Amino acid sequence: MRHRWRQARRVIAALFLPAILFWHAMVQGGFVSWFLFYSVSALLLAGFALAAFPLRFLRAERSVTNRHLSQGETVKVQVTIYKTRHWPCFFVGVRDQVPNGVTLESDPGAFFFMMLSRKKTYNYLIKAEKRGSYMYDAVHVENGDPFGFLKNQKYLSAISEMLVYPRIKPLPFKLQNERGQRAETDRAGAQRFTHEETSHFSGVREYVAGDRLSSIDWKVSARLGSLATKEFDTEEGEGFTILLDTRVRSEHSFEAAVEWAAASVNGVYEKHSLLNFAALGTQPVVTQTGNNRAHMRQVMKELAKIEPSFPGATGELANDRTPLPITFSFLQTVIYAVPEMNAATFQEIKRLQQQRLDVLVLYSEREAYHLPLKQRGVQSFAMPTG
Repeated sequence: MRHRWRQARRVIAALFLPAILFWHAMVQGGFVSWFLFYSVSALLLAGFALAAFPLRFLRAERSVTNRHLSQGETVKVQVTIYKTRHWPCFFVGVRDQVPNGVTLESDPGAFFFMMLSRKKTYNYLIKAEKRGSYMYDAVHVENGDPFGFLKNQKYLSAISEMLVYPRIKPLPFKLQNERGQRAETDRAGAQRFTHEETSHFSGVREYVAGDRLSSIDWKVSARLGSLATKEFDTEEGEGFTILLDTRVRSEHSFEAAVEWAAASVNGVYEKHSLLNFAALGTQPVVTQTGNNRAHMRQVMKELAKIEPSFPGATGELANDRTPLPITFSFLQTVIYAVPEMNAATFQEIKRLQQQRLDVLVLYSEREAYHLPLKQRGVQSFAMPTG
């Protein structure tokens, strides 16, 4: 309503100007007075005609060079404006509606003259400072007359999602379950088996940099015209469960735990071991078991979106969590990322041990829990939080 009143005042002011010029020409007469009246009236009429361009004749598209980003990565966003009718449009101001939490590296707006062209494109840069799911929903456009008396604006729908994965840091320990350690000890001094010789073939996938040359399936690669890598169910077939506790008081410690979990997921994937994921809290999250690239991306997507379970109104943490689905099963080794050690987490560790699972606890280096965990027979690592 306020915008309409402002628009009406501008129109009245614009019409008042030729009225004054007409009165001046009638009183003074002469060529100059009438020339001013007719020239100003013609310019205003042309301006109003240009401002009458219906913005519904515009369409916006947005493309991001990479929709799956790593934390701290810079990416280019391209916005394209199309004119769907041959209607004269003097200018268009465009500004992309950037989601909260995304850091701008350059201006997301642009200004175009579109009298003759039907398509305009511009780019800007953003930086993903924080993990999460970011939704773009609209592009703001506006036009008007050359004098600024009239302005039209509209939000053009252009929905797109961008995922920012957690930062993956190197693990400060060798990722290996106890069964694998025993197998390694048994093989010491004996014949050295390759990974393929101790595993069962499960399928092929697209080759990615870093795959062993001995894992390439040359027959399938020749048939497909691109490199394909053989996948195996490893001897450590019992695999790893990455368990993340979301019941925290501090967002900083939670983000650190998410990064430990992401590093563990990446480590398990590089070992070609079976993997599944579960998050404990008021809204549990689980994934199926797998060991291929698509499955790893699914787990990382959950880690990108996961939210902490903060204390309630009383300030007390919810020690009782929502049970995990009955279809979820823990694999033999559980890597438990614990942002804050408390009675609830110790209770979880006890439950896991009662199920005869191998438990590896990752906790903050700011907490001194190595000795209590060692006394319980739990392998643990104090992880950096910086």
